[in-house]
Amino acid sequence: MNSSIRWLAEHPIAVNLMAILLVGLGVLTALQLPQKTFPEFALDVVSISVAYPGASAAEIQESIVRPIEDQLSGIEGIDSVTASISEGRGGISVSFVAGGDSQEKLEDVKTAVERITVFPEDASDPIILIGNNSARVMEIVIHGDVSEQILKVTAERLRNELQLLDGISFAQVSKARDYEISIEIDRDTLRAFGMTLDEVARIIAQNSLELPGGAIETDTISIPIRTAGRNLTQADFENIVIRAGTGAGRCCCATSPPWSTVSRTRTSRPPSTANPPSRSTCSAWATSRF
Repeated sequence: MNSSIRWLAEHPIAVNLMAILLVGLGVLTALQLPQKTFPEFALDVVSISVAYPGASAAEIQESIVRPIEDQLSGIEGIDSVTASISEGRGGISVSFVAGGDSQEKLEDVKTAVERITVFPEDASDPIILIGNNSARVMEIVIHGDVSEQILKVTAERLRNELQLLDGISFAQVSKARDYEISIEIDRDTLRAFGMTLDEVARIIAQNSLELPGGAIETDTISIPIRTAGRNLTQADFENIVIRAGTGAGRCCCATSPPWSTVSRTRTSRPPSTANPPSRSTCSAWATSRF
């Protein structure tokens, strides 16, 4: 140690050259480092959220969180599972061991949750998202003396145009209410067909389902199978058969054109409960609104 110090003291020029070399290498390395305001990196976290309106925290724990945790126990690579429960909503955060394909982890969680068949009927569909590091950099406000529908359509068109620009990876429309389809049924028509409103609601719900059908496993990929039966537009609900007779007669939902006033399609004559007339339609209609 003393000899090294003595040598440095006796050769000051060599010490200065070494210092200059170290400073030069540091500056060169700093100039080559990638610099980004919002660096891109993958988060090994998948979040699951399920809404159950009106349910207490204890109900959410037993009917929502516990079944999800049981299904997640069979997934490899999970580091920790954290649950957050509040009145009317349950959330689970799944942290994976660092490394691996984030999209594959997301698909594994989706497949596991889709196997659950014990969720309450009033619970919403699980929302499964992978963690990201995106941050808002700009907010554009659209306003005008026009209807809310026109504002939303304009905002969606602007969002699509922004996503086509280089440097923009994500854009979304916020603070806009979702579209809603309302189906109203005349009481006399229900009585004529011998049906109740709950029965009609159950038939409509049964004809608007999207259910998992398992998965096709290969050596390199797992392909999930689903039945695409969810109704999203007035045209989809229009073709739902509420009741079919022994002949060609059937009772369907009749819808009004989008964004129009409520219209009604009545039967030509009061049908009998046992055998509705040919091509008869219920006095039901649907309107689209926010």
